[in-house]
Amino acid sequence: MKIALPFLLIFSAIVMCSCKVKSENDNANNIKNDESVSETINAKILENPILTDYKLYISQLDSTNIKTVTIGAKRYKEIFIRQSYSTCDSAFDIFNKYYERMEDLLNQAYADDSTNFDAFAIEQANPLPQTLKNYRKILLNNGFDIDTEEGITYIKQDRNFIAKYFYNIISPTMKAYQIQLNIENAEGFVRDASIVISPAKLIDRLIWYDKFIYENPEFQYRNECNQSKKKYLSILFYGVDNTPLNSSDNPTKVSDYFEKAYQYLISKYPGARITALLKPYYDALEKNQTDISKNLVLKYTNEGIIDNQTEQ
Repeated sequence: MKIALPFLLIFSAIVMCSCKVKSENDNANNIKNDESVSETINAKILENPILTDYKLYISQLDSTNIKTVTIGAKRYKEIFIRQSYSTCDSAFDIFNKYYERMEDLLNQAYADDSTNFDAFAIEQANPLPQTLKNYRKILLNNGFDIDTEEGITYIKQDRNFIAKYFYNIISPTMKAYQIQLNIENAEGFVRDASIVISPAKLIDRLIWYDKFIYENPEFQYRNECNQSKKKYLSILFYGVDNTPLNSSDNPTKVSDYFEKAYQYLISKYPGARITALLKPYYDALEKNQTDISKNLVLKYTNEGIIDNQTEQ
C-alpha cells in the first residue's frame, strides 16, 4: 500500500482535527459539562494559582503535536502529586478538555487525509503495513487508538492512558468514574446499530450510574453521569434498530435481548429505583397493554427521565 505524502507530513507532526464517526459508545465520554459545573470549576481555578498556572501551561501546548498529550499528563503528575483531591480533580478537568480537543483534531485530519486507512478495518484478516503499525503505536503511546464503525475507521481515546497518569492522583470518586468510563470504552455499547454488550452488562451499567449519582450529588461530572444514565435507560424503553425492543417474530412480544435484560433487573435489583421505573413498563409490554406502556413512555419523556424516541 502506498502511503501518500500528506499522510507522512501529518504522521511526523501527528496533527489532526474532527469529522469523526460518532458511535454510541463514544457519546458517554463526550458530553459537555453543564454551566453550573463549569462555573464551579472555573471559580476553583481562579482561586488557586497552581490551577491557573496549569491551565496556562496546557493552553500553550502545541495542539498540532499529539505528543503534547503525554507532556501535559506528565506535567500533571509533577505538579499535583501532593495536592488536595479537590485541586487534583479540577486540574484533571483542565487536562481532560485538552484530551477531548486533541481527539477532535486528530479525527479531522484523519478524515481529510488521502491515505487508504481501510487496512485498519480488516487487520484481523490481513497484517497491517509497517507504516500503519508505527502510526498506531504513536497513537497508543499518547492516549489514542483506532476503532471501526460500520466499516469506517476513526480515532478514539484509549483510556488506559488516563489510568496510567491519573488514577493514583485523582480522588477516589473521580477514579471510580474514570474506571467505569474505561470499562465502557473497552466493551463498547452500540455498533452498526446493534447492542454489543450482554443484557446483564447493560443493566449493571445503568444501576452503576444510578447509584453513583445518588451517592455523589456534587460530583463535577454529574451532568455527564446523568446523560449516560438517561441514554441507557432510554434504550430499555425503545431498543435500537438492529436490537429492537419487540420480537421480529411476534411484534406483540418483547425481544429475547430485552426479556433477559428486564428479568435480570427484576431478579438482581428488586428494590432499585431503576426497577421501580421499568417494572410497570415491562408488565404492560408483557400483557400487551399498549395504552399503559405508551402513557408511561410519555410520562417519563415529559419528566426528562428518558429521551424522546425520535432522538434515538
